[in-house]
Amino acid sequence: MSLRFIEVCRNFFFLNRLF
Repeated sequence: MSLRFIEVCRNFFFLNRLF
């Protein structure tokens, strides 16, 4: 897996948690 993919996933989850 690419590190960027994990970073994007984490970012997406973080944004989802905020909203």
